[in-house]
Amino acid sequence: GNEIGKRQRCAGTHYSDVVHTLKEDKRFIHIAGRFNDLILDDNGDYLLKYHDTLTQKQIITHESFNLIINCIGSNNLESKKIPALLKSIINKGYCKPNASKIGFNVNTSLESSKNLHIMGPLLAGNVIENKPVWHVEHCGRIIWLSKYLANKLFDETVENKQKQNSEQQFEVKCLEDNLDIEHYKLILNNDWANNIYYAYEHLIYFKDLSDSLKYFVFSKDGNPKIIMPVVLRSIKEEGDIEIISNNYYDAITPYGYSGPLYSENVTEDDLKQFWQSIDAWYFENNVITEFIRFSLNQNYVGYRGLLVGTLLNVKGKILNNFEDLWTNFLPKVRNNYRKALTYNLEFKIFDSNFSHERLEEFFRIYTETMIRNDAKGIYFFSFNYFKELISHNPNNFVLAKAYYENKCISAELIIKMNDTIYAFLGGTDANYFKTRPNDFLRVEIIKWAVENNIKYYTLGGGLNDNDGLYKHKKSLFPKDDDIMFYTGRKIINQEVYDQLCANNSEDYAKIHKEDLKKYFFPLYRFNNR
Repeated sequence: GNEIGKRQRCAGTHYSDVVHTLKEDKRFIHIAGRFNDLILDDNGDYLLKYHDTLTQKQIITHESFNLIINCIGSNNLESKKIPALLKSIINKGYCKPNASKIGFNVNTSLESSKNLHIMGPLLAGNVIENKPVWHVEHCGRIIWLSKYLANKLFDETVENKQKQNSEQQFEVKCLEDNLDIEHYKLILNNDWANNIYYAYEHLIYFKDLSDSLKYFVFSKDGNPKIIMPVVLRSIKEEGDIEIISNNYYDAITPYGYSGPLYSENVTEDDLKQFWQSIDAWYFENNVITEFIRFSLNQNYVGYRGLLVGTLLNVKGKILNNFEDLWTNFLPKVRNNYRKALTYNLEFKIFDSNFSHERLEEFFRIYTETMIRNDAKGIYFFSFNYFKELISHNPNNFVLAKAYYENKCISAELIIKMNDTIYAFLGGTDANYFKTRPNDFLRVEIIKWAVENNIKYYTLGGGLNDNDGLYKHKKSLFPKDDDIMFYTGRKIINQEVYDQLCANNSEDYAKIHKEDLKKYFFPLYRFNNR
């Protein structure tokens, strides 16, 4: 159909007449030339650079462009030359090219994925109402398909309203007294299997005296469907800022995999209401910015801020047969493990509520490792943090250790959640690197995971993508796909944010807003990390 259509297409006066009419009305300017490039000027605006047909010279326009629309021309959707937008939605799985390679697969509602409807040329290669569709630049087809989609959207909207008869409620709760805390723990345990990254003993560690610990909860018919805890930090003391006549705050989620927790039957409308309610509450309560560390389960769906792919994380599938896993390890892992065996290293794993002494061994090695690696302050946890977190959630942790001559030389604290284990925190005694305890410990953990029917081992990422720490983790699961760890950045009050940043950074005026994802966020806290 596509090849036949190329030879049957017409481009007559019914196209050119529209151009002439728009030009006469001074609504359209036709530039005769060949596109060359887009130039970003000092004001953050885009200028057009093109080869002029009349003068045969390279020209840069003085007028800036706020919106640029491009088509794929003669290229298909497998080409590297297609626009970045199309590349992005394909890579993220929002759209999948159909067999024609010039259009996307859609369902009967013209959706490529839920609530993402396709209209226009990218419908090519689909069969709609038993009609094969090609070349949707044709006005007749556009009118037909527009009416078709309009009816679908209307029907779905009416249906959704009928489904929304159940009572919805959005609340902001404080974790201040024992009753609030116990209620939060009950919700977390009953509805979300006591996810440790959301445990109160974990959250409270990241709260300073001037902060408050809150959580948002979205309920239907009295049942919690979504919760998200945040630390609300006061920015009243952020330097000598004249504009602050009220108390201003920013919101941040604690270290680790965070963001909202959803119930299994949550709908996209629930998520939309949840995020909108949060933004409204922020605005009413002088919250200037929000920074979210999302989890690895795409719980950023519906997020209304800037989503930034921050770090690749290694998540390995635990196969039923350890020999298959052993074969998949990179050679250096197998060689290091064999070398560790020559030193007669011993593996031990402690389940549930392990003793004070065993925890002290881990704490010593972990802290020494952080000092050796010159880690940031956020990674220096106190002994009391580990003690409180584990004692209140004993069934969610195991402690794995490698011993040399009865001395613990490497340790990893592991979180257990359903069929997945997470390498939470760990370290190795530098005096025993030659015995290769790191690879030994991780291989033995994987053996233990096979025996205990664990399905996944999440190791996390490095400090930066493809650094030594990441490569070590990746060497255990080189054939498994990594998962991107996303962070969310949102500015609720741009005016106050600009003033805060300008007072804190002399270079802020030179930073384009689209470049903010490259910088520490919120930027006004850069010197206070």
